[in-house]
Amino acid sequence: MKNLKTIITCTFLFILCSVSAQNGLKDWREMNDFHEVLSFTYHSMEKGNFEPIKNSSGKLLEKAQALSEKNMPKEFINPKTKEVLLNIKKEAAIVDKMVKNEAPDEEVKKQMDKLHDSFHKIIEFCEKQK
Repeated sequence: MKNLKTIITCTFLFILCSVSAQNGLKDWREMNDFHEVLSFTYHSMEKGNFEPIKNSSGKLLEKAQALSEKNMPKEFINPKTKEVLLNIKKEAAIVDKMVKNEAPDEEVKKQMDKLHDSFHKIIEFCEKQK
């Protein structure tokens, strides 16, 4: 009986923490704005369509630069998320520069892969915080 109570309590806490992390991310408007542009440009690029990133690299950079600790939900602020935020900004700047300098699509794709991976890394860190 005691084990059953422990299992139920742990399950409840896991669900509560998961929902809380998702709500925090949902409330992070700047990350949602960044993700919207990243998702559109990245997934189009994966299908071989580089026009969206060529047309929106400046907007992607703008949305990346808007990400900061000031607008991040406080429960997600830690050294790992700070580091990844800086990486996202740097990687978005590199993508924008590459696009403006008409770098080959394959090079842009490699850099977009890094940016996309950093996005998923920060989401993972935030979800683990809760």
